[in-house]
Formats: sequence, C-alpha cells, structure tokens
Amino acid sequence: MNTPNFIFFHGKSCAGKDTQAHLLHKDLNENVIELSTGDIFRGAISGQGEYGRFHDILVPYVALVEKKGRYIPDEPIVQIVKTIVTEKIEEGIETFIFTGFPRSLGQLKLVDEMVRELEGNNTHLFYEASDDVIRERARNRRENDLREGKIPREDDDPAVVERKLITYLETTYPMLIKLDQEGRLFTVDAEGTIPEIERETSAYFSKERL
Repeated sequence: MNTPNFIFFHGKSCAGKDTQAHLLHKDLNENVIELSTGDIFRGAISGQGEYGRFHDILVPYVALVEKKGRYIPDEPIVQIVKTIVTEKIEEGIETFIFTGFPRSLGQLKLVDEMVRELEGNNTHLFYEASDDVIRERARNRRENDLREGKIPREDDDPAVVERKLITYLETTYPMLIKLDQEGRLFTVDAEGTIPEIERETSAYFSKERL
C-alpha cells in the first residue's frame, strides 16, 4: 500500500478554501478525493447517499451546528472520518484533501493519531482573510442568490456568519496557533483573486512537499 497523503485546508467560511481544494484536486492524479465534514454532516442528516449510514450518529448535533453555529463534537466526527478514509485507502485512494477539518485542538490531536496510525504524510494550509472580507463575501453571495431566485445558504445569513466567526476565534484559531508554532502551517493570503490564491497554493506544492 502506498503512503497516504493528507492535505488539510483551513480558513473561515468564505475564505475560498473549497474553491482552492477543487482546483488542487484537478491538478493531482486520479487517486485523490476531497472530503468535507460539512458534506458528511449534511449527507448523514439527510439519510441519503454515501454518508446516510452515519445518520444516527450525527442527528443529535443538528441544532448545535445549524442553529448555534458550533462544531460537531470531536470524537464522533473524527471516528467517522477515520472510517471513510480507511475504506477509501482500501479502494486505492492515495491523497485526501480536507476542507475545514480539523477544527479544534481536540480534533487535531485525534487526526494526528489517525495519520500516524495510517503511516501517512500531512500538510496544513491556512487561507487567511479578515472578518470584514468574510462578511462582504457572504453578503455578496447571499445577494447574488436572491437576485437569481435561489434560496440563500443558511451559512450566509448575517447572524450565522457572526456566530461562526466567534466559534472560529474561540475554537479553531488556537489550533492554528499550535500548528504555526510547530512549523506545520503554511499561510496563504486569501484576500486576493481566485487565480492569485491558486498561484500561491501551487507554489507551495511545486516544492514537492507532498
């Protein structure tokens, strides 16, 4: 079995990490998968698709996540991720791109244990953008959805944006400080255009750190 690579994209909501994850995925080989705990959560709650089997595990946390802007507790979400990753490795997947995960010091500890157990490599990139930039992007996306007759994302509701910024500062920021102090965090300026951010991301991976 080849050594699995774990790439973790960190940043506030609307920082652009999902877009950059998609772009990186396109540049890598076919044995790559993107994983988002948000997608896992939504799939589990719906009871449909690949992640529907995790419904009973995650349904108790719906109000915590959707109404209070908090995070899924560490143990259940990391165990689910470990289950999925182990299965995908057996299917031949070599590289895992995560967006918005891990999100706390507790999750980081469990994820580090998972990576060591699977004898994998790991990379952490932080897409840095100010709170004001995040608010503006969420507002623009919400207004665009309304103009197009779409139902705006709940994540873009101003009250939810503010709650998420608070949760990020309280829960995720300490984890990023730890990663930075350990020399494990590469910071990308995420306030530019998508092509500018992509070039900075590509410059990191061109150093053959995977």
